[in-house]
Amino acid sequence: MSEATPRHVLCVLGSGLRLAEMERIAAGFGGFVLDREYSETEPDPRMPGAFEASMAAASFDEEDWAAVESHDSVGYLLSAPMMKDLAADTSRRLLAATAALLRSGAAAVKNESSGITHAGTAGWRWTPRRPTPRTKTSPARSSPPG
Repeated sequence: MSEATPRHVLCVLGSGLRLAEMERIAAGFGGFVLDREYSETEPDPRMPGAFEASMAAASFDEEDWAAVESHDSVGYLLSAPMMKDLAADTSRRLLAATAALLRSGAAAVKNESSGITHAGTAGWRWTPRRPTPRTKTSPARSSPPG
């Protein structure tokens, strides 16, 4: 029996952002590739429901939902298989790639591996840039610019 090696899978909704551009941006963060089998160059009517199922309602506003509704492409980006000692670095690079995709015009991004969703609003874009050190009483998190 072989052991499965985990990887991150990002669902990126484009709004004027072509699949080749999604792949180029993500590749700049090392080891991320476009899944050509499932990525589409047209809107997918299932996406609003998929993002709703991923708890997007907790953080999305009307503008974010409108962006999900009006997406014109769906790209699936795959991380390299993650070895245990590289998992934290891969996840960090994934967050940085997510921020870069949102800054470049992605309508929204969903991490299929965790179910966490992000939209192109300014409120999320700061997340991977300013880490706050962990303390004994608080979990690791990022702080908004102050």
